[in-house]
Amino acid sequence: MLTDALFHYAMHLLEGRVPSEAIQDGWTLRKQKVDLSRVVAYTFDRDELEKVLHDIQPSHPGYLKLQKALSRYREIEAFGGWARIPTGETLRPGMLDRRISLLRTRLLLTDDLETLPPLDSLRMESEDVEAVKHFQRRHGLYPDGVVGERTLEALNVPVSQRVRQIELNMERWRWLPRSLGSNYLLVNIADFRANVIEEGKTVLSMPVVVGNAYRKTPVFSAELEYVEFAPYWLVPPTILEEDKLPVIRSDPDYLQRNHYEIVSWDQQQDIDPQSIDWSTVDSENFPGVLRQRPGPWNPLGRVKFIFPNDYAIYLHDTNRRDLFRQRNRKYSSGCIRLQRPDKLANYLLCDSGWNEKLVDKAMRSSVSQQVYLEQPLPVHVLYWTAWIDDDDLVNFREDVYNRDQDLQQALDQRDAGCLIHRPNLARR
Repeated sequence: MLTDALFHYAMHLLEGRVPSEAIQDGWTLRKQKVDLSRVVAYTFDRDELEKVLHDIQPSHPGYLKLQKALSRYREIEAFGGWARIPTGETLRPGMLDRRISLLRTRLLLTDDLETLPPLDSLRMESEDVEAVKHFQRRHGLYPDGVVGERTLEALNVPVSQRVRQIELNMERWRWLPRSLGSNYLLVNIADFRANVIEEGKTVLSMPVVVGNAYRKTPVFSAELEYVEFAPYWLVPPTILEEDKLPVIRSDPDYLQRNHYEIVSWDQQQDIDPQSIDWSTVDSENFPGVLRQRPGPWNPLGRVKFIFPNDYAIYLHDTNRRDLFRQRNRKYSSGCIRLQRPDKLANYLLCDSGWNEKLVDKAMRSSVSQQVYLEQPLPVHVLYWTAWIDDDDLVNFREDVYNRDQDLQQALDQRDAGCLIHRPNLARR
């Protein structure tokens, strides 16, 4: 019985308590092989067993730092957590309010308030304002130092919920390969942000737009192989069927007016739209490829970044710059739109003789051009609602795709005996 319990505990550290496939179909990220027979061999050698179990768990700094944060938040929970701050008028700098004392206690507990204002003051002092800004940055809120509805809602999330949020994200770490690489591009869907990482440090960061609620961006890894300037937009079958064909049938001039063309499947020959019976055509019998020519009207913008994968997902520019002003940026059909694609292109191609001027010229061209990287760059599209940043601060984000909720449900089903996880040791 003791051996069985240790084996299952080790499996949970290694693979997670629920299989990743229970959360996302087609999960392709796999961990390296680990010999769990060592757990059994060292069952009665405590020192060696602790070492083996430590070696089995994820070794990435992101996981280990979350482990420390979990310990801290559990400690806060054990001492009763934090009191709820009552609703009321928006708390602004210089404002006098009885709730200020509760606000300070709340911010002290999570190390957002470093310098304590005068104890007898119930006025929102400059120290309070800076602490609120610090809290807002950690929670993806606009850092204005004002406690409005959104900030108050985040402040009042119970510590037990934050503990669970950290635990769920640690579970996700157990599904990943032991190393993400020394240099890589990381997209955090829940943070709406892409970061280029070199040796554990962020060297380039920018906001992104991700898939909407009906066409969610999946979690996966791939390798970025080439940059395509002045790209054509090849209309995907789903968008063709659901979005484009109904419009084309009702408006024959739509294609020409919006810079679309139809070409053969090998994209070598033009097909005259007048030759198509639009009343009978659908996405399955469409005679070729519907594509939109390069230009400022193109939804891919001026450049895209290709990392071949099973989901046909890629990074690209956009003709909708206004969307980056939104806080919750779920507007795409699954692909990832970049706020500053020019900066990413410069970063990727700087070792190939490219500079800002050449990148700008290629982006403004009407002729498509593919440029392959000398060394492919790993890309990880992940979903973190809790993580530790470069400044060792714990960050929290909203569960924009309800994936925390899905994972919690899978864990609850497992605990109730409804979800059976039979580990396949042969493939590890």
